[in-house]
Order: sequence, then C-alpha cells, then structure tokens
Amino acid sequence: MAAAEGTQTGPAGNSETPAALVTGSDGFYARKFNGACFYLLGHIFRDQHQLLFKYDWYDPNTAVKGKQIGAPGSNFSSADIKYHTLCLGYIYYITPNVKSVLYYAMAKNATTQLAGFTKDVRDNVFMARLQFRFQMLVYRYLISDAECLIPVAEYKCQKDADQNPVSRNQ
Repeated sequence: MAAAEGTQTGPAGNSETPAALVTGSDGFYARKFNGACFYLLGHIFRDQHQLLFKYDWYDPNTAVKGKQIGAPGSNFSSADIKYHTLCLGYIYYITPNVKSVLYYAMAKNATTQLAGFTKDVRDNVFMARLQFRFQMLVYRYLISDAECLIPVAEYKCQKDADQNPVSRNQ
C-alpha cells in the first residue's frame, strides 16, 4: 500500500508540478490532493501462476467535487477531476527469466460539467506483455595508480604487468 496527501502547485490545465519556476502572468494553483494504491499479488495453483489485484485513486483537488468542476464561473478544469482504477492481472512465468502478463485496468473518472467529462470516459486499458530478464556482468574496477584503470576481469595492467598482475578470480 502507498498513500499520499498534501498540497501541490501546478498550472490550471494539469496537476503536474512545473519543471521551471512559474513567473509573470503564467499563473499557478495550489491544490490539496489525496491518493493511494493497494496491491494484492498471490500465487495460484503453482509458483508459475500469479493473480494481481490493484486499486488506486487520485484526487488532485480535494476541495472540489464532481459537478462543481466545469460549473459557470468555477475556474476548475480537467486537472481537478478525481480518478479511481481497479486493475486485474494474470502473470505466467514461462521460465525463470521470461514471463507473460495479461492486465486489464478499469479507470473511472468523476462526473463533471466539463465537456467530455459529463459521464465516465471510456478509457479502460488491456495490456498483454512478454517480459524478459537479462543478467549482466558488471565489472568492478581496481586502480593501481592514476594512469592504470583496469577491470577485474582483465589479466593485467600494461604499465605494471610484471609487478602487480590481477587475476580473473579476484
């Protein structure tokens, strides 16, 4: 479970924090937000099969509710709409390094007076994925002096090969 609550600044059109300082007539809004995410992931039948349940919500402006958004003179936008999502998933481990994922997310937005949001938007998503895991060899580096940087997998450093050989087994 993860939950968040607080105050976030952003422009009128979205609830993202601006990447640059907002100045002049750009304007910004400070909104009280609330959100959380709950996961349940469990094996079924055998270790190769998993079911996933997820529920989350995000309310970018807790001071306003559904039909107030888009009301004449309200100055609220689509950035203030509350969303919640119920997700169902199935994961099948083909091998320890390959898995297939089927995932369906049912998103629901609050009903508002804004054009396009007077009822729930049809934005459910189905995803089918094939995921691979790669193992990479990571080299550690040894420094024998400022001019000789060598990976451990190398046998020796050219500058001091005779005095200080480095084996692959270190």
